[in-house]
Amino acid sequence: MEKLGLLTDFEKTILDKARIIFEKKGYYETSIEEIAQSLSIGKGTIYRHFGNKLMLFFSVVLNIFEDSKNVIEKIDAGAAFENKLDFFIDQMVKMTMVSGKFIRSFLEEHLFLLKDTYHHKNIEEPYGYYLKAREFFVLSLSGIIEQGKKDGKIMGEVEPVMTAQLTIMAIFNYFKESSFSVKKTKDALSIETLKRYLYRAIGYNRFRSFQ
Repeated sequence: MEKLGLLTDFEKTILDKARIIFEKKGYYETSIEEIAQSLSIGKGTIYRHFGNKLMLFFSVVLNIFEDSKNVIEKIDAGAAFENKLDFFIDQMVKMTMVSGKFIRSFLEEHLFLLKDTYHHKNIEEPYGYYLKAREFFVLSLSGIIEQGKKDGKIMGEVEPVMTAQLTIMAIFNYFKESSFSVKKTKDALSIETLKRYLYRAIGYNRFRSFQ
């Protein structure tokens, strides 16, 4: 998993194609042979680069998380609470809109994958990386929420970590239940609706101070 940041262009192409097919068919209905055929390469090439289907699947998921993690790490530590919150939500929304169905598939299926592969010798490393990525998102948002509390923008009784966990899941669930139009205006309105919901969920009111 440490090679995620060192992927070659060819490996990124494999992951991009695998994501499309996994997203369309799900983990169990997708085969390495199908992915290889779509790329006009042999199955052995994919096995050499990623080991097996499970590791390929995890690599797709973790690469999505890694890309978003790299962006979120660029949040200006000295920025205002409101700017940090909007930046974080915008990035999570972008990640979910681009790869939402795939990520939802992972969140819904990964426990079954782990159960089916409990004795798989390589499962601990990618799953551990996933847990670290999830922890990074939660801690990043909880830190922003904590700053909001200190600034008097969020109610004092709000618990940052739990609220961050629920907020991130709310973003995934929102896109799971929503059907977006290709019209940009409708998309923009939908995202603004989501933001207003999230603001209320974390106890943030743009127009009122709690101190």
